[in-house]
Amino acid sequence: MKQVRLEAKLVMFGALDSLFTKTRVRPEEISILIMNCNLFNPTLSLSSMIVNHYKLRPEIMSFNLGGMGCSAGLISIDLAQHLLKANPNSYGWSRHASVQLLHTYPCNERSMLLCNCIFRMGGAAMLLSNKSRDRRRSKYELAHTVRTHKGADDKCYNCIYQRDDDKGIVGVSLARELMAIVGDALKTNITTLGGGLGGVGIGFDLPPNDNLSLSLYLEFNTMKIEPLDEDVILPSCFKPHKSCASNIID
Repeated sequence: MKQVRLEAKLVMFGALDSLFTKTRVRPEEISILIMNCNLFNPTLSLSSMIVNHYKLRPEIMSFNLGGMGCSAGLISIDLAQHLLKANPNSYGWSRHASVQLLHTYPCNERSMLLCNCIFRMGGAAMLLSNKSRDRRRSKYELAHTVRTHKGADDKCYNCIYQRDDDKGIVGVSLARELMAIVGDALKTNITTLGGGLGGVGIGFDLPPNDNLSLSLYLEFNTMKIEPLDEDVILPSCFKPHKSCASNIID
């Protein structure tokens, strides 16, 4: 556990220190902290580790998302968006970490071995602001978020699942039906996105070889948002989440 905590600190504090340097925002200015991690969720929480390390102010709104897979990164942005709407003139942190040391699968079940190949230690940090003075220096403006939750379907619910193998070793299992579930969920997600943005043309491509790719074009009646920074998350349970952000152009 000690080594895993050190791995988490390396990932979290490295990204946050870099964020402070680039944005020139001090830790004591932060009003909202949202931390999420794929599998490692200790007590005390990772968000509490950040509060303690940076000595954040007592009234900090701190949240720790756990067990939500890869989608938690964009879910945290969606949560931050709602919190910033309710708290004017504020800064919010969204922090995502992947900590693997405790969850590397050492045995031979194929559905669990795949996670050893596709997941790595790493993380990212984002500063969100609703301060008017930050508009000119911001890279992106969050325009829209869409979340589609397929957890009510049993196949979707079990497609990415942490469990014991026959020897009692814990690992994360990826079902064979995963890519078909991905395609179905993305279609629902894109349809929802199109319904929420009036006057928007949407196109998508799901190749038959299941090497999933997605192209999405947004064109308004009076302006075209380009380039589009679009994240499509394919997570556990199955909960695709999409956020669209456009470059802010004066």
